[in-house]
Amino acid sequence: MTAFLRLGFVLIFATLVLAPLGQMATRLIPEQPLIENRVLAAWPKGLEASHQLVRGASDWFNDNFGLRALLIRIKTQIDYSLFKTSDRVHIGSRGWLFYRSVLDVERPNVEAYLAINSEAVRAGIVALSDAFKRNGIQTIFVLNEMADRFYPEMVPGSALPAKENPRIRQLERSLASAQSIAVVDATAILRETAKSRQVFHKTDFHWNDTGAFEVARRVVALASAAEDKPATIWSHPLSIATQRFSGGIATFMPLLRSPKEDMLVVKPDWPMPPDFRQDPPTGIFEFSIHFPTTGPRLLKPLTILGDSFTDGFTRSGIYLYFSDTYRIRWNQVPKLSVFARELPLETRHVLIQMIEVQYGALLAFADKADIDLAVKTIDERFRAR
Repeated sequence: MTAFLRLGFVLIFATLVLAPLGQMATRLIPEQPLIENRVLAAWPKGLEASHQLVRGASDWFNDNFGLRALLIRIKTQIDYSLFKTSDRVHIGSRGWLFYRSVLDVERPNVEAYLAINSEAVRAGIVALSDAFKRNGIQTIFVLNEMADRFYPEMVPGSALPAKENPRIRQLERSLASAQSIAVVDATAILRETAKSRQVFHKTDFHWNDTGAFEVARRVVALASAAEDKPATIWSHPLSIATQRFSGGIATFMPLLRSPKEDMLVVKPDWPMPPDFRQDPPTGIFEFSIHFPTTGPRLLKPLTILGDSFTDGFTRSGIYLYFSDTYRIRWNQVPKLSVFARELPLETRHVLIQMIEVQYGALLAFADKADIDLAVKTIDERFRAR
C-alpha cells in the first residue's frame, strides 16, 4: 500500500509539472483568457546582461505557462466560494461586489488630492462655466457617487470605511452656489429612487439604467427651464424590464463561473422620430445624434462630457429632447482646452458628468494654465459665431 501511495504521489506530481509544459507546447486544451488590464510579458529580446535575460525569461514563463488561466480561475473560485474573499474584489452581502481599487485606493487618493487642491478644482469648473454662460451656453454638472454610499449594509468589513462627508461632496455643494452652474444632486435623486427599486448593479460598479433615467429626467428639466419652457419637455414614462447579467466586477475576479444577477433595464419603447440620424465616431466624439426636421421643436443642442455612467443617460432616451446630442468621454480629452476647441458651435447646453473617483477630471479642472486657454478659446470661438 505504501509503495502504491508513493507511486500515486509521483504520478500526481509529474502530471502537475508536465501538464503545463505539454499545454504550452500543444495548446491542446482551449483556455479562456483572463481579463488582466495589462500586456503579458513577451520573450526578452536584445538584452545584454545575463541577469536581465534570466529575469525576462522568468517573467515570460510566469505569464505564459500552460493552463495558467485555468489554474488561476480554480484558485479564485475556491477563495470566492469557500472563503468569500478575493485579491481584487470585496465580497459583500447578498451578492454585492465592490472593487478593492475603487474603495481602498482611488477614493482615498481623491480625498487626499482635494485636501490640497479643492479650491483650484472649483475655480477651474467655475471659470469654465462662467465662460459658457457669457456665450449663451448652460452648464449642468452631475457627480456620481459609488454604490457603497447607497448600500453601506452590503459592504464587508474588509473595505476601507467611507467618510461621512467626503471632500468630493463638499466640492459639489460649493458648486451649487455658483451662478453659472446648474448642479444636479444625483445622490439625493438616487436615495429617493432606492426606496422603491434597486439603483445600482450588484456585480458591476455602475448605476443601473433605471437610476440613470431619473437623473436624465432632471437634466432635461433644467435644460427646459433654461430655455424658458413652461415645464420640462420630458414626456416618455419609465418602462422596466429585467435581464440576466454578469457585470465587470464579477468578470474581473476571475472565476470558473461568474456570479449573475437580474439587472433592471429601461425598455426603449418610445417612438423614434423619422428623421433620427446617428453619426459614427469622429475626432473626440464617440457619437452624435440629430433630428434635422423635428429639431426646432426640441431643446437646443446638448454636448455631454462624461464617463461610462452617461451611457445610462443614452439608454434612458435623453437624446429624444435635444435637436442634436454630442457625446465625449473623459479619456478622449486629457486637456479641457481640447474640449473647448472641438465643442460644436451650435451647443447651448453642456453636461459635465464625473464619478467621485474621476481623478483625471479633477486634474484637468485644477490645471489653471489649460483652463485659461480653454476660457480664451470659448470666448474667441463663440463670440465670433
